[in-house]
Amino acid sequence: MTSSNRTRRAPTWRTLIVCLVVAALLMLLPRSFVARWQLAHRQLVDQLGRPLHAVSSIVGTGATSTTSAAAGASPTSADQFARLERRQAELELALAAARGGQAAASDDLPLLTPRLVSARLFGPRTRRLAASEQLILLDGASDVPLDALVLDTAAQAVIDRGHADGVRAGQLALAGRAVWGKVIQVESQTATIRRPTHLGYRDLVQLARRVDDQLRPGPRALLEGTGGQQCHIRMVPLTESVEVGDEVLAAGWEGLVEVPLRYGRIARVDREPGARHWDLWMEPAASDSPRVEVLCADLNPARVARDKEADAAPQTADRKPIVAPESGVLRR
Repeated sequence: MTSSNRTRRAPTWRTLIVCLVVAALLMLLPRSFVARWQLAHRQLVDQLGRPLHAVSSIVGTGATSTTSAAAGASPTSADQFARLERRQAELELALAAARGGQAAASDDLPLLTPRLVSARLFGPRTRRLAASEQLILLDGASDVPLDALVLDTAAQAVIDRGHADGVRAGQLALAGRAVWGKVIQVESQTATIRRPTHLGYRDLVQLARRVDDQLRPGPRALLEGTGGQQCHIRMVPLTESVEVGDEVLAAGWEGLVEVPLRYGRIARVDREPGARHWDLWMEPAASDSPRVEVLCADLNPARVARDKEADAAPQTADRKPIVAPESGVLRR
């Protein structure tokens, strides 16, 4: 071995020995001193990294705000998820109303625009209090016994909105995109809602199947409340393809809403011997909620203003009536 190789390897051994000695000394240091040193090191790193964080925040302000909003909106419970779903439905319906209310040059202006009326649900004791204040009346009769105003809490509900808020009988009460019930009776300040599972509830629905994240419409049917946990769906011929998990949507609202309103999903498919229709059972999508939104319809002010202007505008191609000499009949 040459002297040059020994000279080159000598610093390597010396460095290793120095590192071992330093490590041994660090192990002998008290924990309080090590903790203070780690804290000072973190503060130094934070101070050195502040300019970089500032530049990053300036460059990615839009992306950061969007990401933080999405992260803050992530649901951590069923209640938060329900609120987010209701808010999304409100925004979609508001967007549809805004599109309809734009005074555009196009002739494609809808006559009706959707509007959601937010309402609180009354509990049994609140109903009695409202009845004692004569807020819940039947046809305006004040001599109705209070016991007659107590409704089945599981089947029907009373909300704090009425005629004064544009609520009318037959309108749907929504919990997000899910149909929570239907308005069956309206007073000045209150209204009564019947749940889909209540005996006597009936509505027109449409079945749909989700394929590749898209809903493909199927046959229309009749939804009926049974008084139990599920709803009965009738009048679907055996020639139609129906499966468990198919969506059940509210039908007949074309021209008002563009988003599908969900009743629930098919939970059971039966077939009676000799029957011509499927025997279907649906699991409702809407759960209990302290608040609902009533879907109302308003006249589109842009459409009304345009029609008034068209009626008031003078006709440019007025033609005078021509009298036929042989018959005296007016012709144009």
